[in-house]
Amino acid sequence: MDDEVVRRLYEIEHLEQGEIAGRLGVSTRTVRRALGRLGLLVERTSHKDFLPWKIDPRHTHALPLQYIRALSKAAQTGEGDVEKLNTASRWAYNVLALGHDVDYDPDYAGTDVCPEGGFRLVPEPEGGGWLRDLRQAAKSGRNRAIGELVDPD
Repeated sequence: MDDEVVRRLYEIEHLEQGEIAGRLGVSTRTVRRALGRLGLLVERTSHKDFLPWKIDPRHTHALPLQYIRALSKAAQTGEGDVEKLNTASRWAYNVLALGHDVDYDPDYAGTDVCPEGGFRLVPEPEGGGWLRDLRQAAKSGRNRAIGELVDPD
């Protein structure tokens, strides 16, 4: 495996480690070692400060959780794929514009937020809820690192 190919896929095409591994037909561990040799290995971001729930394995790939993780990463590091981050920010903006916040109940079977269930819309608390705080923290982190995060309004 050519480290420069890994560098290009990571830095220029902005692929995640798993995507690079799939494209090159190697393990994620092999990609991680190459990124380490190149000095590009970034420590994983912990989302526990921004994710107030323990997520059931049935919902680990749910779109709301992907959005929450993108916003959490931006809040902590200012980094992340710009397209994914802007999509997550617009999602949060739209939820908040309707006067809602998002809550999680692993047994919730409704599909108002995503087909897998688990996530649900609740009225936003007076003064703002956790989604508003998370979105603002993501905007602040991103603004510190790169520049303005788009607002769809």
